[in-house]
Amino acid sequence: MNVKGTAIISTLKFLELNYSSDQLKSVMNKLSKSDRDILSEKLFPSVWYPFNTLINLTRLIDSDLGTGDLTLARKIGKFSADHDLKSIYKLFYKIGSPQFVISRASQVFATYYDIGRLETIDKGKGFMLLCLRNFPELDEIFLQRVSGWMEKTLELSGAVNPQVYTTIKEEHGKKIVEFKGAWK
Repeated sequence: MNVKGTAIISTLKFLELNYSSDQLKSVMNKLSKSDRDILSEKLFPSVWYPFNTLINLTRLIDSDLGTGDLTLARKIGKFSADHDLKSIYKLFYKIGSPQFVISRASQVFATYYDIGRLETIDKGKGFMLLCLRNFPELDEIFLQRVSGWMEKTLELSGAVNPQVYTTIKEEHGKKIVEFKGAWK
């Protein structure tokens, strides 16, 4: 299971811009050797990296530099959307409304993760319902990070005060995640 380098690069940028070099070193030193080895190399936005490296890094930032309540995981998701989407998908968000962006959610998700399927179930003025299927690791760190990413993405496309909530459900014996969003 892999994630594009873009997500890891923006997470490291969040760490660099918001914390001291000593705090950055402290987080890096607490990672496993394999994660440190990956993160010490030059990272490329379009290369696939282990999903767990992203999760382990986000979890350590949240627990060591935050309160461990996943608030920082969500903030990192928002930062990543702002960082990535203002450069990679800049035009996409300038011309797109929240409904347009939501209708493209599955394509954007597939550019970040090599597994799973994000589907638009329902959308309208001021609301959305997306469903994530076939994603084997439904870690709460990941869900908060993606929720923050979605909130910032909606905001960049014109939504006011977007809020995204997740619910894990069972469907045909498999876990799925519903992302419910609302905004003004």
